[in-house]
Amino acid sequence: MYEIAKPALRKPDAAIFRIDLLAPMSATTLDGTSLLPVGAKTKGVLAILALSERRPVARRALSGLLWSRRSDDQARASLRQEIHRLAEALRPLGTDIIDVQRHTLSLRPVLASVDVERYFNAGPGNILKLPETDGMLAPDLNGIDGAFDDWLNEQRGALRRHLTSVLEQAAQTLADPEHREQAARRLLALDELSETGWRTYLRFLASHGEQAAALQAAAECSEIFRNIRGCEPSPAIVDLISRLRSGRRDADSSEIRRGDDTEDGRGADTSGLAPVRSGSFQEEGLPEGRVLRVEIRALRVLSPDPALADMAQIVTDTLTEGMNRDGLFQMIEPADEPDVKIGQSAGPSPEEALSGRRTDADYVFSGVLRVSEAARKFQGVQRIFLLLRLHDVRRDNALIWAERLELSDGTPEKYVDQVICDATWRILIAESRNILPRLVASLSPLQMAFRALGLLLRNETGAREEAEHLLLKALESEPERPFHYLCLALVLLVQIQDSWEVEKRDWLQRACDAARVLAARLPESAAVRLLLSRALLQDPLRRKEGLALLQNAPVTERRNVFALTQSFAALAEGNASACAQMREDVQSMIPAYPLLLMFRAETVLALFLAGRSGEALRAVREGLAIFPAQSGLMVLFLAIAGTMTEGQDEAELEDIRKRLLFRCPELTTEKILARYNYLCPEHIERLRQGLTASGMPETLGAGVLCG
Repeated sequence: MYEIAKPALRKPDAAIFRIDLLAPMSATTLDGTSLLPVGAKTKGVLAILALSERRPVARRALSGLLWSRRSDDQARASLRQEIHRLAEALRPLGTDIIDVQRHTLSLRPVLASVDVERYFNAGPGNILKLPETDGMLAPDLNGIDGAFDDWLNEQRGALRRHLTSVLEQAAQTLADPEHREQAARRLLALDELSETGWRTYLRFLASHGEQAAALQAAAECSEIFRNIRGCEPSPAIVDLISRLRSGRRDADSSEIRRGDDTEDGRGADTSGLAPVRSGSFQEEGLPEGRVLRVEIRALRVLSPDPALADMAQIVTDTLTEGMNRDGLFQMIEPADEPDVKIGQSAGPSPEEALSGRRTDADYVFSGVLRVSEAARKFQGVQRIFLLLRLHDVRRDNALIWAERLELSDGTPEKYVDQVICDATWRILIAESRNILPRLVASLSPLQMAFRALGLLLRNETGAREEAEHLLLKALESEPERPFHYLCLALVLLVQIQDSWEVEKRDWLQRACDAARVLAARLPESAAVRLLLSRALLQDPLRRKEGLALLQNAPVTERRNVFALTQSFAALAEGNASACAQMREDVQSMIPAYPLLLMFRAETVLALFLAGRSGEALRAVREGLAIFPAQSGLMVLFLAIAGTMTEGQDEAELEDIRKRLLFRCPELTTEKILARYNYLCPEHIERLRQGLTASGMPETLGAGVLCG
C-alpha cells in the first residue's frame, strides 16, 4: 500500500518528469511532451513504481501483480521485456528515471514527481489548495491483470480514506466558514453518507440565511440516507433538519452552527460539560474510525499588559498546531465564545469555566497566564507563569495532567513543544486505561490499539503477546492509521527485551519496519524519528543510520524519547559510563512517561558495564520486585551477581537461575550474547564472564555449571 512520501522529495515544478495518475494516466516532460508508454503492462510497471514511495520494488512483486496467471519463469521474462520497453519510452529524457537493479526497480525521487503524493502529503490546512479529485487512480489501467486490479483498488481505497479524513478535519477546524463549506462539499462528493459533511454544509447554509437552499439540501440528505442505509441520519442531523423545516428564528443561531449533538452519540445536553454517566464510556466509547477530539480553551490572562494577551495567543496557536501535527488527534474549536479574562480580576477558575460550557471534545486544555506580583514587588523583576491543565471530558472533566512553566524570556514556543509531548502521552495513556475494562469483541480497530497500549503498560509477557495480536488485527482493518504503527513499534521493541530465540529475532526487523512506516506518514514528528533511531541502533548493521537520525534530533526532545535513544546510542558505541549517567535522567522521567519503565533492563545493563555493580544490583532487584517474571532482568541479575566477590547471596542466585531456566529451559549464554550483539567486544566479554560465573550453561546441553 502506498505510504506518504518523505518531505525530501522535490516539489513538482522542480522535477523534469511528471507522472499523473488521477484521471487517465499521463507521463510528461517539463514542456508537456508525452512519454507515456504504449503498452498497458508497461504503464502498469510505471504506475506501480510511482505508487511505491520511491522504495525499491522487487521484480518478483512486479511480475506477480502483472502476470499472476503465468509461471514464474514466463512472468520474469515478460517483465524483462516491459522494463526494456519502459526504458525506451523514457529515453528522450536523457537520464535514467528508473533505477534498475538485479532484483529491484525504483523511481528516482530527485527527477520525477507524482501527483498522488501531493494529496497524501496534504493536511487540513492546505488540502483546498489542491484541485478537487474523486480519488479514482488510473481508471484506464483497469483489466490489466486480476492481481493488479486488486492492488490498484487498494491504492484507490487508501487515497479516498486519506482524503476523507483530511477533509473531515478541514470541515470542522478551518477558521473561515466558507473554507469549511468548501471542504464539506468536497467531502460529500467523496462520501455522500458523511455526516460531518452534511452537518457542516447545512450549518453553513443556515448561518448565511440561505433558507431555501438549506431545506433542499436537508431533503436531499434525508433521501440519500433512506435510499442507501434504509434509515434516517444521526439524531444531530435530524434535529438540525427539524429546526430548518420548522422555520424557527434560531435556525441560524450558534446552536445550529455548532450543533446540539455530535456524531459520537453523546446526548444533546445543553448544560455544558455534564458529568458522564457511570459506565457510559464502557458502553459507548469512541465511535468506530473516529480519532480523539481535543479542544484548547482560550487562556485567561491575569494582567492588564497587552503583551501578555499576545503571548497567550502564541501559546494557544502553537499548542493547537503541535497537537494537530502528528494526526493522532482532531483539534476542534471551542463550542461557544472563549472565556478570555484580561485584567487583575481572576474571575472563575478553569474548572468553573469548564463546568458550564458545552464541548464536542474528549479532552480539553484550560489555563492561566499571569505575572508574579511578589517577584515584581520584592525583586523588581517580571516573572511570567503559565499554568496548563488537561481534562478528560467523559470522566466528568477529571484532571489528568497539569504543568506550570515560567515564560519570563518571552519565547513560549520552545516550552510549548515539551508540553505537546507530555500532554500527548498523557492523553494516550488515559485513553488506553479507559478502554481496558471493555470486551475485546466490542472494540473498533482504534480502540484495539488503545487497549494494546494499556496492555503494554502492564509489562507482562502474555499481555504483550495479546497487544501484538490486537495491533495486527487493527492494521488489517485500518492499515493507514499512524497510531497503530506507533503502538506496534513500541510493543515489538519491548518484546525484544525478553527475546532469546532465533526464530523471534524478526521482532527487531518488524519494529524497524513499523517505525519506518510511521516516519513516512509523520515525517515532521521528531519523536517518531527518534523511535526509528532507537530501533535501528539495536542492529549493528544499521547503527550508522540510527546515529544519523539521532544527531538531527531537536533539543526539545531531550527530556523524553531523546534521552532514551541517546543513552542507548552511547551504550551501543561502548560508552557505558555516559549511558549510565543519562539513564539516571531517564529514570526521573518515569512518572511522566511510564513507558520508559519498559526499558529498565537497559539502565541496569549500563550501570553494570560502567563498573557500578553495586548500583546495578540494587536496580535489578527493584526491577524484579515490580516485574518478577521478566527474563531480561533475571539474566542481568545473574551476570552482575556472578562478577561480585562480596555481598553475593548464593541462595538468591540459585533461586533466580532456577526461575530463569524454568521459564526459558533452552536459554544459554550463547543465546544471551547473541541478543546483545550490538555491544562492543569488551562489554560482551564482561557479560560472558558474569554469566559463566553464575552457572549459566554456555551452550545447549552443557548443563548448569555450578550450584
